[in-house]
Amino acid sequence: MEAAQQSLSQIQEEKDRLARERNERVRMLEEDNRKRQAEYEQQLEEIETRSKRTVEEKEQILREKDILINQKDLLLSQQNLKLSSMSKDEKQGRL
Repeated sequence: MEAAQQSLSQIQEEKDRLARERNERVRMLEEDNRKRQAEYEQQLEEIETRSKRTVEEKEQILREKDILINQKDLLLSQQNLKLSSMSKDEKQGRL
């Protein structure tokens, strides 16, 4: 009976040890997962920041393009106005 009791005690100790090891592995995996999740969230935030910056840069370039187009149109209009105000002889001389 004593041997059976001792065997049960050893089995219970082994069971407890295995449970502790399993719990420690689970804790380590959870901690590793939290670290990875934090890294992924940081990477996602960096990508979103770069994307936002790229969109802002694109919008700025488009605004600058519009300004240049407007300036070009203004210069063409001024040139056409000058040409239309010139006499026929002056126009032929320029051509």
